[in-house]
Amino acid sequence: MSLETSLSPQRLVLFLSEIFSAILFFLFLREASLLFIKQKRRFTKPVNLPVVNLDGNNYRAAEESYVTDLITLLKEGREKGVMGDKFFVDVIRPEIPATLKTSLNPKLDWRPFHVYPKCLRMISLISGRIFVGPDLNRDEKWITTNIDFTIDLFRGGEAVRRLPQLLRSAAINLRLVPKVNRMWDQERYAMRVLIPILKQRIKEQTEDPDMDRPKDMLQWIMEYSRSVNPPLSLERQAKTQLILGMSAIHASSIATVNFIYDLMARPEYLKPLREEVDRVWEESNGELDKPAMSKLVKLDSFLKESQRLHPAAHITFDREITNKKGFTLSNGLHLPQHTHYAVASSLIAKNSEPWQNPEEFDGLRCAKLRENPADHSKFHFVSTNPYHSMAFSHGKHACPGRFFAANEIKTIMAYMIRHFDMKPVQGKEKRPESVVFGHNLQPDPSVEILIRKRQEW
Repeated sequence: MSLETSLSPQRLVLFLSEIFSAILFFLFLREASLLFIKQKRRFTKPVNLPVVNLDGNNYRAAEESYVTDLITLLKEGREKGVMGDKFFVDVIRPEIPATLKTSLNPKLDWRPFHVYPKCLRMISLISGRIFVGPDLNRDEKWITTNIDFTIDLFRGGEAVRRLPQLLRSAAINLRLVPKVNRMWDQERYAMRVLIPILKQRIKEQTEDPDMDRPKDMLQWIMEYSRSVNPPLSLERQAKTQLILGMSAIHASSIATVNFIYDLMARPEYLKPLREEVDRVWEESNGELDKPAMSKLVKLDSFLKESQRLHPAAHITFDREITNKKGFTLSNGLHLPQHTHYAVASSLIAKNSEPWQNPEEFDGLRCAKLRENPADHSKFHFVSTNPYHSMAFSHGKHACPGRFFAANEIKTIMAYMIRHFDMKPVQGKEKRPESVVFGHNLQPDPSVEILIRKRQEW
């Protein structure tokens, strides 16, 4: 009996398709095996992850790179006044009203306000003025890239950690991790838009060394690059901008969102905060300069209390013992080399001294403590203390950008409190719980409140 007579046309087509699929699968396996043999080095070569320059498993070099390129820059900028109060008043403060006008509800009736994404956009736009200057900070593509990069960084890292260690390098090099691919795309975009700006500035400043230099971090990094050997490449300078966004935009946004969540859950604080803002506003003729900012004691206190009970992380001051002999603490506990340790900053923030009833929210707690002349210079939002306030770490490694962040957040909230009414959505008056991942805490990104404009400005 022939094959044609034993199979119906439909079964014959199915039979031939199965044979064809088997042949294709065999050829695929053969080609995959050849590819693995020929390109074995590609599967196993070290991975240069975006931003941190992590070559293979050399975390020490990555950490040193981070400290050199970011922490050192921020500290130098603070010392030079680039991120100081005068710079903020002259360059950043005028950006805030324009940002709020385009980001908040301009109507006199109640409208929903999606808090977290809106705050991310506002902080990105305002911080972008000091990072990349006025030519780029209002570009929507740049704003989106700055925000998404950090999100993709953490999600990409999480996706890679889920893979078996032997497959991580191959998966990244073969572009099988979508979030990591997005990070590379964002790096390429940053280089595509920033390198021409850097080249143009180099050209102009070479031709006219006495010209007025732009007041932004792009210029600052250019000048820093000339002082190191070898100088930072233009590609590296462009990528550094994404690290700055990761460090500044999201941390400041978290503090701003938590402030709003705490204020909505405790509306009784809106009146005293608004009275303080209005008074200081009138005294300074609407110019929230350094003397005016120092008078916003209640606003600063509320921000400090919000951070105390709703920090961005449970731990800080994470370190590794590098000394070959290890390190012995004052209580006799010996930590051998390569020991990783951290400080439980969220627990320290609930010490009974100096905080009375530390589990309770008291938005004016620090304002009342500062009424004591001996404590007037203590308990500020930016203050650090190893016994009760380490959200910004402490000592020489305390966050160098916290002064800029404090001015930025307080100015935003002063404008919002003065010019807008805010209230929680009916039935959602309770303070939203933070989202916990690892030791990090993030405000619930799904929350909406209601907002309306009070008056013109």
